[in-house]
Amino acid sequence: MTTRATTLKDLVARARGYKDAAEFEKCHVSDADAVMAIGAEILKHTPMFHGACAPMSAAWAALLSDRLRLHAVAVAGDLKIGDFTIFLCDRNIPDPGAGSTKQMWDGHCWIEIDGWIGDISIFRTARTINRSSRLKSFVESNFGLERGLMFARCREVEALGMHYVPKYVLTETQINALLAGLRHQISAT
Repeated sequence: MTTRATTLKDLVARARGYKDAAEFEKCHVSDADAVMAIGAEILKHTPMFHGACAPMSAAWAALLSDRLRLHAVAVAGDLKIGDFTIFLCDRNIPDPGAGSTKQMWDGHCWIEIDGWIGDISIFRTARTINRSSRLKSFVESNFGLERGLMFARCREVEALGMHYVPKYVLTETQINALLAGLRHQISAT
């Protein structure tokens, strides 16, 4: 087991319990196209809004579990390009049961499963940047700005110079709250 896999299993156990960690560890992606199709469906129905990585990643993980029985996890952490930090996550996404609903969070969110990283919002984020930025330049030169989502092996992503640093795994409570917020955003448009 790689260091990354061990770290993720530990984060899953801490956030969701040992049973979920065991399910996460034994899960296997046999059809990457089906995983990407569910992500594309989320993109199609989700309006553009700032800070969409967490609710869209939560939706992707939830739908993968419901439809494909894949135990993907929504992960919060840092995103680095080379040695430059694009998003720095200094704490977990606020838990809705912890008090104020106006808590701020900064960082990035994505899904992971079986050595794969899925990022459903990074290309939208890069597209909406109206100034020169390291993220926009990197995305434009490596993927193009019109791409929808990324679902690739971790080693392939890292070979490009993108480093997803997992720090937290979202709990069911956090995912449900993010899904409720996403439903509200979708119905408001």
